[in-house]
Amino acid sequence: MQQPASPQLAATGLLTIRGAAGAWGIPSSVVQGVESCDALGRTRALDVQALLGAAPTTPGQATRIVVLQVRGQELRLLVHGVLALTETASSNLLPLPPAVRSATPLLSHVAVVDGKPALFVLSPERLLEVAHVEDPNA
Repeated sequence: MQQPASPQLAATGLLTIRGAAGAWGIPSSVVQGVESCDALGRTRALDVQALLGAAPTTPGQATRIVVLQVRGQELRLLVHGVLALTETASSNLLPLPPAVRSATPLLSHVAVVDGKPALFVLSPERLLEVAHVEDPNA
């Protein structure tokens, strides 16, 4: 006799960056690739750590370019730290309260992993808006 089907929770993948200043994530659905910093010379990239007001990088901390595809546009982010893929249920992405979102407009959610708040999730759309403000020709 077959076991009854159990409901499957929709999983959400996050590209997680863990650095000296903490951990944060980006929805993996918008990540198109990761490049070495040698590729930085070709185009500009947003320094996410600086945008978040985090402490400067520590010597030896890995630095890479994460390439996103947001609203049909390429967005390049300079990231510092260890990259990993984190999976959690979509229901474990908790929206930040309006007061927190207004104080930290680049953050959209907190991700709960293994029952604990684990990291903040950046809004790709808000990062794209920042990119357009910094470089109106983008």
